[in-house]
Amino acid sequence: MSKEVKYCRLDPLRRTRCRFEKQDFETCLLCQLSWIRGLLYRLVMDLEEFMGKSSHEVIERILRRNLTQEERELVNEMLNKGLSISEIVNKLKSRPQS
Repeated sequence: MSKEVKYCRLDPLRRTRCRFEKQDFETCLLCQLSWIRGLLYRLVMDLEEFMGKSSHEVIERILRRNLTQEERELVNEMLNKGLSISEIVNKLKSRPQS
């Protein structure tokens, strides 16, 4: 009675070995834990990538374009006011492009 080892298709790292015949993310704790591990791994990798970069570089990377000098000054003002990067990005996205 050997069960075939199947890989869970919801696993971000493709490392979950689920031994259930019917793989179910809602009931398989092993699949859930592996999926969470994959998300945390990606989060840590993203944080390591952004460490050492200025807030301008992070915002430029999120917006996928270079900031103008006027936008850089606006970003500095918003950072001094205590706005988060996500709030700054949303305000820059809502501004009309020149």
